[in-house]
Amino acid sequence: MSNLFSLLLSVIVSVIVSVVVAVLSYFGLIDTSILNSLLLGLLSFFIWHVIATSVNSDRLSKDITEIKARLTTESIVKSGNNFDYYWMSCFDKARAGTYILVSENCIKIPQAEIRLFWQRSITNTDNKWECTHYINDPKDFSPWHYDGFDLQGSLIKIFGLHVKRLFIFDKKENIRKDLLKNLENIGIEIRILILENETKWSGHERLKETLDTLDMAIIDDTYLTSYVLKESTVNSEKVRSLNYVNFCSEAKTVKKVQQIYRDMWINSLTIPD
Repeated sequence: MSNLFSLLLSVIVSVIVSVVVAVLSYFGLIDTSILNSLLLGLLSFFIWHVIATSVNSDRLSKDITEIKARLTTESIVKSGNNFDYYWMSCFDKARAGTYILVSENCIKIPQAEIRLFWQRSITNTDNKWECTHYINDPKDFSPWHYDGFDLQGSLIKIFGLHVKRLFIFDKKENIRKDLLKNLENIGIEIRILILENETKWSGHERLKETLDTLDMAIIDDTYLTSYVLKESTVNSEKVRSLNYVNFCSEAKTVKKVQQIYRDMWINSLTIPD
């Protein structure tokens, strides 16, 4: 409708310009022919149409992105997986402005929404959850992390959800054995990577290069959430905090990250005694 209005407006402008130039020429106020006045009107049509079209180009691009995203999510939902419906609900939130629609298969979750998004992601996962946790400070665990762990324990017990958590520590002394043992007791598979002992072939460098973070989760072999952190200085001490989450269903990226994750898992350790 907006394109039709732009075209109609361009025609009206060109007609007005042609008539005005023709009238001025007829009364001798300007020296130009009727043909030139028509050509001038045609030129004004093209100029005005380009201006009107460019004004709507950003909106048109956004509309196309939303349409493609809608088609993508609807095709995925037809597979009948519960998490597919959660993806669609997140897409609707992106359309409403709560989340940010990056592309037809990628959504950005702002910082203020991360906690609720993470917990609802856990709740809606009906098959498999494979993730990493990069820990270099006890403060990296917040109370809502523990709530999420307990929730996954319940889902494992009730629905047989398969959960793998790969914890990444800078140094061996940072390992929280008590926490890891508790997670193992509720049915979560736990493995450990200690970066001071690792080389690039273990996978963590490739993961960082691919996602710009070491914290991520692969859900039901189809969806990928990557938790991007930021560092700030508080009282002369460096502190890490969640900045935003990328949530995508890009098949090529998911497959690549999943292979890296498998390599990391193979080269990881069990909880030390």
